[in-house]
Amino acid sequence: MECLFICNAFRLHLLSLQLSSAVIIKHLRGPFPNTFPRESFAHVLRTFRLQVMHSNDLKEGQCNSIWSLFETNMRGMYEASSFGWDPQAKQKELFHSLSRFLLVTDTEKSELVAFTNFRFEVEGGEDLIYCYDLQVSPSTQGVGLGKNMMKELEKIAQSYNMEKIALTVFKANTKAAAFYKAFGFELDLTSPNFLEEEDELDPDEVETTDYEILSKGVPPKLAAAWAETS
Repeated sequence: MECLFICNAFRLHLLSLQLSSAVIIKHLRGPFPNTFPRESFAHVLRTFRLQVMHSNDLKEGQCNSIWSLFETNMRGMYEASSFGWDPQAKQKELFHSLSRFLLVTDTEKSELVAFTNFRFEVEGGEDLIYCYDLQVSPSTQGVGLGKNMMKELEKIAQSYNMEKIALTVFKANTKAAAFYKAFGFELDLTSPNFLEEEDELDPDEVETTDYEILSKGVPPKLAAAWAETS
């Protein structure tokens, strides 16, 4: 099974990142849990452990494992893309000081088998979580780790009153695109060649890109809590 997700480093040339926003500073510096309810991983509890960590708290061994998994899954896709393979640029993005990680470890082998890399951001006036990577090792794909990590990311987004989750995926990565769209993600208005239903694209204005930006709205925390008790 091919990797689930890719976010290219060049997205920052297209979207403004408003780090001066007070709401984002609050989220970046505020309390953040180190564990999540075990029941969400009930079918794999005997084997896997879920953690959340800030990039600044990662140990060297964890960084090496994260990079090794990313390279195993994504190097070929980068090399075949218009962006090419640039390890130094990707490592800078991956281990950025604002990055957070969900880490899934095989407890029997003490081995990292999956991770999600994300940040709290503001784009177009919206508070959001941007998922930069979701990677699952080839040996553990197909057991639901990717789906469960996305569910945990949604819980985090809801807990911090984010308005949506956004990500970038290669068009050639059809399995990843299908995974996200089945999870409720749709083409984001910031994606190249995005059109409203009533609009028509001028052939002279078509951008040739090998990626698209997807997003999914996050239900408000209070509304969600009311729905669970009603």
